[in-house]
This record gives sequence, C-alpha cells and structure tokens, in this order.
Amino acid sequence: MNTIKSPVHNMALLQEPRHRWPLKADYLDVPREKAVAIVESFVTHFGFGYLRERGAFRFMAPILPARLDVFDLYEALKAVFDTVNGYNWGDTESRAFKERLEDEFGPLTGHIAIRLQGRCFVIAAEKPKH
Repeated sequence: MNTIKSPVHNMALLQEPRHRWPLKADYLDVPREKAVAIVESFVTHFGFGYLRERGAFRFMAPILPARLDVFDLYEALKAVFDTVNGYNWGDTESRAFKERLEDEFGPLTGHIAIRLQGRCFVIAAEKPKH
C-alpha cells in the first residue's frame, strides 16, 4: 500500500496575506494513482453529481478519473475535499471516507498544498455548511 508522508501544514497560510505561498517542504507529493483512487472511491460512494456541480473542469466529456489530466485531476480533488468537508454526512460510511482523507492529508478545514505530477497546487477549504 502506497502511503503519503505526514503532511506539514503551514498554518501561517491562514494568517498571512493571500500572495504568500507555501514553502517546498509544505507540499505533499501525491502520486497520480493515489489521486485517481480517491476520486474513483468518491464517485463510487457519492456519484458524479457532486463532481459536476463543484468542479471547474476544462472538458465536459464524461468524467473518467483515470483519463483526467493534471489540471482536471486537481479540480476533481478540490471538489472531493470541498464536498466531503462542506456537508454534514449522517451515515457512518461517509464519515469513514472523511476520516480516511484526514488521516492522509491532515485536517480538511485548512489549506492543503499538494504536488501532482510535478505541479504544485493549493486547495483552500470552504467553510462547512451545516
């Protein structure tokens, strides 16, 4: 099983002006296979509706996680994190999915700096909607 190293969250991102970006050590290396597996398990559990609603994909073709390029894969991960963080899920399976994401990426309520295929992205968390 391919595990991701423990995240180093730069809490200064939350207090500093928007133009301040994380340091190289703050980015988590996320293998493409891991990102695709996260999106596929999300789609299996929740369906494509949340991805289409919340993701800003460049192409409107059917969303196949294994065929997404790096930018659309980032958008899919961002939609997954926002959806899982933003809603209060009642069933235990959904809570378990959120806990698995938090175990790998840290708290979903802060900024998550990831590196996908050599490109750096920052996913800013939305405020939870209760």
